[in-house]
Amino acid sequence: MKHLSDDIVLLEGNNELNVEMVPVGVPEFIYVSDIRDTFFEEAGHTYLRLEVDIQNIGEVTGRCKITSHSRIYIPSGTQEGWSHWTAQDNNAWYYVRKGELAPGEVKIFSARVSAPGRFSQQYKITSEAGEILTQAFPPYYGQ
Repeated sequence: MKHLSDDIVLLEGNNELNVEMVPVGVPEFIYVSDIRDTFFEEAGHTYLRLEVDIQNIGEVTGRCKITSHSRIYIPSGTQEGWSHWTAQDNNAWYYVRKGELAPGEVKIFSARVSAPGRFSQQYKITSEAGEILTQAFPPYYGQ
């Protein structure tokens, strides 16, 4: 087999690779606020705008992306309690879903989700910073 001049070839015996390794920095994201929520009306429907501030505390620029989730509280019957979390990808409209953050930079990420209906509802946002939850909202009837 023919080897090129840039190839690394390992042969039998004590193979050492004497190359200086330079550490590569990684982005690291944290939430620097709680979720802020605002109810609003649009085209006859009630929505909830969720916003959260995320900061890159890492050493290099990196991309962060949020996903919103919701769950409902079923008040009685065999299913009483909180439902499983459901991603809101098809039901949410993201104002700022993903972004590139330089080291130290803070960015506001936000999503519009359907307001709670006839059951209590809770929302969470997940991202590279982890997950963060809202309060539990009571049923909403447009008051």
